[in-house]
Amino acid sequence: MPPATGNPGAGERAPAEHVLRWATGVYFTGGDQFRIAALLGGTRVDSVLHARVTDGLVLAGTSAGAAMMSSTMVLGGEGAGVTTRSVRTGPGMEFLPRVLIDMHFAERGRLNRLLSAVAHFPHELGLGIDEDTAIVVEGDRFEVIGSGSVTVVDAAPAEDIRVPADGDGRIALISGRLHVLPAGYTFELIDRKPVIVASATRVDPGRES
Repeated sequence: MPPATGNPGAGERAPAEHVLRWATGVYFTGGDQFRIAALLGGTRVDSVLHARVTDGLVLAGTSAGAAMMSSTMVLGGEGAGVTTRSVRTGPGMEFLPRVLIDMHFAERGRLNRLLSAVAHFPHELGLGIDEDTAIVVEGDRFEVIGSGSVTVVDAAPAEDIRVPADGDGRIALISGRLHVLPAGYTFELIDRKPVIVASATRVDPGRES
């Protein structure tokens, strides 16, 4: 890495934004996504990171480090079912706009939580990422890699969505769209559609087993 602008002397520490100007990749670990957003949101580091991502910086994260990248950030949730209490959200860092990411998805049974979040924010595309699984985003497309799957919840085609005003009401989501994508599948974020893998064995939905 070239020296940071300002050439700090021995024992000095270069400001983070100067280091980021020379970095080729930044990785966010797990922990607390709210803390990440609260510490970095609106700072010079935030601005430099967004500018560098546009320039081609590789940005990656796991667990909380993945959840904070979306426009709307999943913070947690309580209660069973698809209800107004099943999810808590907040503003994310918007490195990946127009999506909402939940992590440890299949392992922790978070489909209800993601459905509840997307019902609250139907303009956001819900992405549930399993453990040992990732999406690699290039432009307006992502590819799934790893041993698990990515569940995509799309409320754009929904005929009706009802989110009760009370604190523990049951949510109705009619005619939404759901995809489960294993490794090798890609998804178009603008058109909101998966790209079918031709080599995969196709099962006729009307055929009885």
